[in-house]
Amino acid sequence: MHEIEKKLIELGVIDATIEKLDIDEWFENAKIQFFGKKESGLVTCHFLNCFSLNLSHDKSYSKGKNQEGKLDYKYFIQDVGVSEEDEFVTFSISAWPLDGRITCKKIEIKQKN
Repeated sequence: MHEIEKKLIELGVIDATIEKLDIDEWFENAKIQFFGKKESGLVTCHFLNCFSLNLSHDKSYSKGKNQEGKLDYKYFIQDVGVSEEDEFVTFSISAWPLDGRITCKKIEIKQKN
């Protein structure tokens, strides 16, 4: 198991909800935020110098919104994985109905309690 994957699990990524997913204008950087364990607070995974961003949403699952215009459902993270090949790091996430893979040069994890 990769050290970044271990750290995310220690922070409480499994069963956490994705609070925010951002991809910058030129797909160079991305970030995923979730609230981990109580002592972890808000955790942000920064994906720097991205080369591949593949996110998909199950077509059979509605993307409804509530009266405030926010999503009517949550993405619960069921699994994450991290692997390295040459100078690239690949992060995979399963948060049904969302699945994804991000390949980048570096992943940074920051906490805000």
